[in-house]
Amino acid sequence: MTTDDYEGATATHLPCEACGSSDALAEYTDHTFCFSCRTHTWTVEREGGPEAAPSEARPHGKVQKIASRQLNHLGTLQRYVVETDASGATLFHYFSSPAVWQATKVRPSPDSKDNIHWVGNASKPPMYGAYLQKPTARKALVIAEGEYDALTLADKLPLDRYHCVSLPGGTASVAGVLRDHWDYLQGWREVILAGDNDEPGREAVDALANALVDSVPVAIVQWPSDVKDANEADLKKHDIAALVEGAAPFRPSNIHDMHDLIPSLAKPIDYGLPIMFERLSDRLGGYRKKELWTIVAGTGVGKSTLVGHMTLDLLVNHGKRPGIMFLEENSEHALRRLLSIHMGTNLLRPNVSVSVTEQIAEAEALFPPGTCYTYDHFGNVSAEALLQRMSYMAKAVGCDYIILDHITMASTLPIGGGNGQLNERQGIDALTTEIRSRIVEGCGVGVIMVSHTRKPQNGDHSDGSAPVKLSDIRGSGSIAQLSDAVISISKAKDTAGDVVKNAVDLAVLKNRHSGNVGSAGTLMYDDIQGRLSDSTGL
Repeated sequence: MTTDDYEGATATHLPCEACGSSDALAEYTDHTFCFSCRTHTWTVEREGGPEAAPSEARPHGKVQKIASRQLNHLGTLQRYVVETDASGATLFHYFSSPAVWQATKVRPSPDSKDNIHWVGNASKPPMYGAYLQKPTARKALVIAEGEYDALTLADKLPLDRYHCVSLPGGTASVAGVLRDHWDYLQGWREVILAGDNDEPGREAVDALANALVDSVPVAIVQWPSDVKDANEADLKKHDIAALVEGAAPFRPSNIHDMHDLIPSLAKPIDYGLPIMFERLSDRLGGYRKKELWTIVAGTGVGKSTLVGHMTLDLLVNHGKRPGIMFLEENSEHALRRLLSIHMGTNLLRPNVSVSVTEQIAEAEALFPPGTCYTYDHFGNVSAEALLQRMSYMAKAVGCDYIILDHITMASTLPIGGGNGQLNERQGIDALTTEIRSRIVEGCGVGVIMVSHTRKPQNGDHSDGSAPVKLSDIRGSGSIAQLSDAVISISKAKDTAGDVVKNAVDLAVLKNRHSGNVGSAGTLMYDDIQGRLSDSTGL
């Protein structure tokens, strides 16, 4: 016992009639408190506690059984200072310490939540019953959602192993409890969460568990399906002590026992949707949602042409809804480029033989309403605006894949409305991280993005005189680290080492799905058709 324990006491080390201790009782202005059996007894029926405002006098009543809740053990009710007033209302007294009454929650009926109200200072009430026991490694703290549940648990669990409390304001008070009583929640043998068996209760338990698990062992009581909470479990004759002692240790949702995953071997592997270019599809398996792919090459090698083909591949061959963000061209130009690939006629060349009427008819068939969306940036791109539009495409209009060409153009402005200007390297790192977390993981879509390379020490990526490596991607390495797949494009060469006109080599530099990396074939570009095709002759 320390002097802090006795703060406000008028006499200490007195004998306790309740438990027989010779020196554990302390006497205060209007009550006594035994530090051995934790019994609290009013000695003077004052109009208010030591810190009660004159207009907020402490209500009082008598400790008596609450039959409808099967709370018949007067010792527990006395210890938690639960009283019933003349109108039959239950009074739950909240103390900030053994010496200081802070507030009382008045529940007019044990069987109804109507007209529950507070008397006293209820701005930041502690957990109900918390003052009765300081944290100790000898006991587990059991947290219930309501006072009746805490009392039921306290009635059924051994006092030397458990201390039971409840949230002062039910599920709505979780954030405040974590903020204002963090220190109290530490230092126990473990924290056992016994929340209500409904959706708000489960959400509250999950929030508490995730916040506490790094600091103290956490377990969660699993109530039988026919009951909502501890008090109802007791009323239906379930073994409360067995349920608490059998509480399952909490594991965050992303931590698994490998043994528990064995049944997943019976599930088919998602190899993805086949890619239109056979060798590339062989390497990667196919398009998959919740993955980030990066296409990287030097300037003018064909990155935008490749992603244009992949966009149409997803739309036409697989019936998926792409969202396109071609930041180096406006949406009308993107429409003509994609339509050219689809029709096999480069509509961007002069003297095109296809009439406007034919183009419109083909476009109507290719892009029915709600099948493909595009972002027109009007030359003003910020990282945060880009992320917001990507999120809109994924969540609001249901895009399955988002095609971003290219990340470098949007990576030099701050994210989240900040004022500090980022350099290119910092911008690429920050934006890639946000795309991975907010868009790929958060929205569950696939993202295929284009990135430029940095200038190599020897040669040039644009003319094929230098090979493209993972370390050549623009930025500090975040793109290579966070991408599930990295595809490089480089100028194709013949057996003599000369560059082949309109031919490019594909290579998979990274493949998190299967690890299958290496050459992914050669593509030939037909300028008249505006199309790429697999080449078998190079």
